[in-house]
Amino acid sequence: MRWASNQTNKNKQQMNKYLNIQNRAATVKLNEVVHKDSADDLIDELERLYGSAAVVENMKIGDVVCSADNALESVNVEINSPGGSVMEGQRIYNALRGISSRGVEVTTTVSGLAASMGSVILMAGDNRKMTQGSRVMIHEASTLAHGDAAQLKTQSELLESISAEIATLYAERSGKDAEDMRAMMKKETWMDAEQAKENGFIDTIIKDGFDQQDDEAQNQLNSEQSTITNNTDMAIFSKDNEIKDRLATAEAENVELVELANSREAEAKGLAQDLSEASIKIEEITAKLDELEAQLKVAGEQNEEISNHLKETEENQSEFDAKVSAAASAKMAELGVSEPVEAVEEEATMDAGQLLAEYRELQQSNPSKASAFWQENKAALLAG
Repeated sequence: MRWASNQTNKNKQQMNKYLNIQNRAATVKLNEVVHKDSADDLIDELERLYGSAAVVENMKIGDVVCSADNALESVNVEINSPGGSVMEGQRIYNALRGISSRGVEVTTTVSGLAASMGSVILMAGDNRKMTQGSRVMIHEASTLAHGDAAQLKTQSELLESISAEIATLYAERSGKDAEDMRAMMKKETWMDAEQAKENGFIDTIIKDGFDQQDDEAQNQLNSEQSTITNNTDMAIFSKDNEIKDRLATAEAENVELVELANSREAEAKGLAQDLSEASIKIEEITAKLDELEAQLKVAGEQNEEISNHLKETEENQSEFDAKVSAAASAKMAELGVSEPVEAVEEEATMDAGQLLAEYRELQQSNPSKASAFWQENKAALLAG
């Protein structure tokens, strides 16, 4: 493994060729077998670019000073490797996962071949991509060994353990089952971009220099926007119908209110007419009462006059009765007869009494007739 430029240590100090300042990202290329020296170089540079010392020391890369404000945020590792040392490949994997845990976004991209430990390094990416036409290969761990039976058995057990661990790593990073991964390793599985994506080794296929995932994301975005638009249109349509229904209901209620108002207005006019007629009747009744009051006043005066006359008549009658009684007694003594005289006197008295009773009855029931009756029988009433 080496840097794509294959620079000497002196040229490596000028990392600005790997640094996209605008996007605050560096690109590293793995174009050879994985071994100790290349792993050391790569890990040292990753630590220099993305380690905690990069920010603390304000390290200068070319003309750019890395600081907390413009520290690198991502790294892209382009892989074209047949694999190599398991231990050194695991070191590179761990280094990439380590800077990812510090918040750096790690992207691994297969641009040719990622075989054996190259496929393990591929799995270190937070985002994993593969160009169309590239291949990924996974297989069981292998080695060249010599020695006695015990030594070979130890080597066999070690290889078995390594293969199991790698199968577990594949499963954890791909979301697949570890047994399925191990089965693929045992038969040495080669995968193109579509197969690698199906098996969870990559997320995105790069076609003609563009991420297929971007197209899928755009299609999904377009679909979501269309759904949102349709939902919005439906919501607007539903709201419009709701408003129309409310307007229709309000219009119907308004018609009812107008009809009710007209009805109340007609009732008010009827009440006004009734009040007007009642007012006229009250005036008529008042006039009639005034007339009756006047008649009662006249009747009262007449009644007072009659009462006074009756009082006087009663006094005269008492005196007259006394005289008549005395004369009658003398005459009856002379003639020996008393009854006829009493009968005549009683009849005359009853005639005057009947007139007076009839007059008083008329005063109660019909004052007008009582007044006329008085004028007609005044002499008899007064004489009585």
